[in-house]
Amino acid sequence: MKSLCLPILLIAGLLRADEVPAEFTVMAYNVENLFDVDRVAPYDDYIENPTDPNSYSPAKLARKLKTLTAVLRSVNGGKGPDVAILNELEVDHTPESAVTDYPGFLKKYEGTTYEKMLGEELND
Repeated sequence: MKSLCLPILLIAGLLRADEVPAEFTVMAYNVENLFDVDRVAPYDDYIENPTDPNSYSPAKLARKLKTLTAVLRSVNGGKGPDVAILNELEVDHTPESAVTDYPGFLKKYEGTTYEKMLGEELND
């Protein structure tokens, strides 16, 4: 809590009494171990096991992303929050897959969906 006090005081000090501060929405959401499905993780829980229907598979990741989308769209009339703080995202353990050309990456996947990116055969 102490770490929040200084930034709040600094921001409050920048506001003049005669100014009305802009309103914005902040959402903090624990995505509960949102991992990719590259099968590289420090925990065995995130390795797909074909005989276990609850193992971490592309279908499970798709369900988590669908839930995340619904939660984000639940505020601001479906537009989502102005600021989203996501907790428990995977720290990538495959540095060779890092994106270095963001405009190129975004252009490549423009107009696609996460379902297409995860594969056609997703089931619930």
